[in-house]
Amino acid sequence: AQKPMRVITLLVLFAFVGLAFGKNMDVFLENADRIVALVIGQNALALGVGALAGLLVGLNRADRRAVTMEVGIQNSGLGLAILFTFFPQAAGMILIAGFWGVWHLVSGLALALIWSRSAEPMAKEGV
Repeated sequence: AQKPMRVITLLVLFAFVGLAFGKNMDVFLENADRIVALVIGQNALALGVGALAGLLVGLNRADRRAVTMEVGIQNSGLGLAILFTFFPQAAGMILIAGFWGVWHLVSGLALALIWSRSAEPMAKEGV
């Protein structure tokens, strides 16, 4: 059931993002520079805080990576569902959450790719 659910949840996220941008493209284009800067900045800060927290408490590499992802990647689908339900007139918030979801997929996948190409296997750390 995991594989079909991954596809379904990704499609639902893209549907939310499509709705957000479809209804508010003019607002996005007017504020794209700020939206992009805020989303990427927040994500970089969250990934950095997660990595630093794992390092400070002495976690092994696998656990540091897990904490980094957990802190750095948030549930934008839930955010979009809440915004569409309770704040449908808040186009700016909806657009930020929509771009946030897309960017978190990009940054999370990029980080996972970088880690997967790591030269030193994690088994050497006793994981």
